[in-house]
Amino acid sequence: MKQWTGDFLIRSRDDGRTWSKPEKLSNYAQTPHGPILLKDGALLQIGRTSSVAEGNANGRFAKTIIRVSRSRDAGRTWEVLCPEIPAAPGENDASSMFHEPHAVELADGTLAGLVRYHGDDHCMRATRSVDGGKTWTTMEKTPMIGLPPHLIALPDGKLVNVYGRRIAQFGYGEFACISDDGGKTWDAANEIMLQPSSNDDLGYPASCLLPGGDLLTVYYQKRAPKEKPVLMATRWRVTR
Repeated sequence: MKQWTGDFLIRSRDDGRTWSKPEKLSNYAQTPHGPILLKDGALLQIGRTSSVAEGNANGRFAKTIIRVSRSRDAGRTWEVLCPEIPAAPGENDASSMFHEPHAVELADGTLAGLVRYHGDDHCMRATRSVDGGKTWTTMEKTPMIGLPPHLIALPDGKLVNVYGRRIAQFGYGEFACISDDGGKTWDAANEIMLQPSSNDDLGYPASCLLPGGDLLTVYYQKRAPKEKPVLMATRWRVTR
């Protein structure tokens, strides 16, 4: 049904016991991890949407693009800050190359983002904004192989990215990588395996920081090859 196609918002004011009717959103781009809360109280959403080829009467998508929007009313309405984060030359010539981005706000207000990329190298792309999300650097290749990213900034300034890997030659599982410079470079040589897997039915990890300083990363995968996938979690700590 066409009226249920798109992005919707529902609200609860009683800790999830009851929920409002769905409200359709505009100026909102999709990503699995949802928006982030900025220090000024606004919500920022970096997500994927699609452009349509000019003159294409049947509305087929020309390419996927990464768009940034902001909400100042707790997600009810959204304004587009950046219509399209630029891709490197030639990297968005084919359709459906960029997906499922995530971003984090650093202590100095910089926004660091990572994007799932479907090119031959399987590496995530990185982008940054220093003006609150209005403009972003051209997406550039990182050494991290996997998808999709989820970022968390630690109190000591380190930046952690977790991701799943579904490519046999590089090993199946859930992985983490650390940056000591706010996402400008990533220590892929010391990549951390959080949980190995026997097949590629896995992924979508997300992390939170626990009160004692540990990280809890939740994801899905199979515990054994013939079992159905389940939700799993790894509790771990960055020690270096």
